[in-house]
Amino acid sequence: MMDNDEAEIIAAAPGQIIYKSDGNFDRSCDFNTTTPWNAVYVQHNDGSIAWYGHLKNGSLTNKNVGDMVSASEFLGVMGSSGVSTGPHLHFEVYTDNSYTQLVDTYAGTCNSLNTDSWWQNQKPYTNPSVNAVLTHTAPPVFNTCPTTETTNRSDDFNTNDTIYCALYLKDQEAGTSVNLKVRRPDNSLLYDWNFQLTDNFLVSWWYWNFSGVFEMNGAWQWEATYNGQTTTHSFNVSDALSVNEESFESASIYPNPFNDIVTINSTIKIKSSRIIDVLGKTVLTIIDNSAEGIKELNLSELSNGMYFITLEGEQNQKKTIKLIKK
Repeated sequence: MMDNDEAEIIAAAPGQIIYKSDGNFDRSCDFNTTTPWNAVYVQHNDGSIAWYGHLKNGSLTNKNVGDMVSASEFLGVMGSSGVSTGPHLHFEVYTDNSYTQLVDTYAGTCNSLNTDSWWQNQKPYTNPSVNAVLTHTAPPVFNTCPTTETTNRSDDFNTNDTIYCALYLKDQEAGTSVNLKVRRPDNSLLYDWNFQLTDNFLVSWWYWNFSGVFEMNGAWQWEATYNGQTTTHSFNVSDALSVNEESFESASIYPNPFNDIVTINSTIKIKSSRIIDVLGKTVLTIIDNSAEGIKELNLSELSNGMYFITLEGEQNQKKTIKLIKK
């Protein structure tokens, strides 16, 4: 996520930038360094100051010291600069610029600094939920820091492929269960089962591999429901490509990365497109039954980050392309 600029850091509250540091090495993996971090410090109207540290080199906001930022405004991308054991955000708050009184922004029994919460709406300390459901050609490989993970991620498979359906959870809670489904393109169920969770984990991931069962071409669904939240991921299964499908495979989108407008380059008419975020949620669907089909998309309403766009041709061909909005 760090390498793909997916883990964006935003301002927790409005204020003024009073310190900014960039240009430092951002792949630290232990405490054996004296390299400064990349960071942004924001002072709020009440005098309190928030530190946002360990940011990615070259990713910081183009605003300068003295400029104002609003709540939720982009400050940078999560990195591992300075004294850091791996990519994460160091978020630290002080009551004023003397930097003598820390604030624990989260109210609870472990807070010995203050009794009130500084969050507008404080979530439970443990908040079991789904981070993502994804499909892979093989299990992901979590390499040792600073080497990027080998995700083996894919959304396009042939009918004879082995497909690894992976589930990623946060705050896994012992004694709960996840309902898992694999849906065919016609919406019928291939699998539907409950996965029992017997341990507590801050983060966890699980996968199941299937082969020889994807007997239908089209867009399949891998779905997980946990703690009242349902997350769905689409993946495509097809036989050997026909001539038209081979032509459709050459379809492309430019520019990529993009700002607002993208152009679709395809010899096959595009009748629909679907935009999916990194968590598998469909955020935009566009259908065009005109003679020309879809040639251009205005994606200005999307937030910066990574998405997947699934294009569908006039003969139901499908192609998924990764998009980066900057």
